[in-house]
Amino acid sequence: MPIALLAMSLISTWSPQTPDLKHFQWKNRILLLFAPEAEDERLKKQTDLIEASRAGFEERDLITFIIPEPGPLRARFHVDTKAYTVILLGKDGTEKLRQQSVLDPEKLFRLIDSMPMRRAESARIKGS
Repeated sequence: MPIALLAMSLISTWSPQTPDLKHFQWKNRILLLFAPEAEDERLKKQTDLIEASRAGFEERDLITFIIPEPGPLRARFHVDTKAYTVILLGKDGTEKLRQQSVLDPEKLFRLIDSMPMRRAESARIKGS
């Protein structure tokens, strides 16, 4: 999948063609969605909530990857193949949030908006 397409897409499925997470460092916040299966009801609900909150995700440079199967990202983040897990990575690439239930976008936005980097971004936008 071309990088430009990923940047324009709000939700993408992680695949061997997807660039390494380091590619997004300092450009995007990343929400990783791990589900035990593609038809998981929590995953469906989460993606519906993300789509309904599209403007907030775009405003915060937030992209989402669905991790559908075992692989390096599950191992890196120590996520069991039977677990539903949501992980937020900041622009610095570090883990900011982890939970094993559907994440409310408003909770996510409040967390991001409280981060120093986001406050600086908001100040720059208001100053423009």
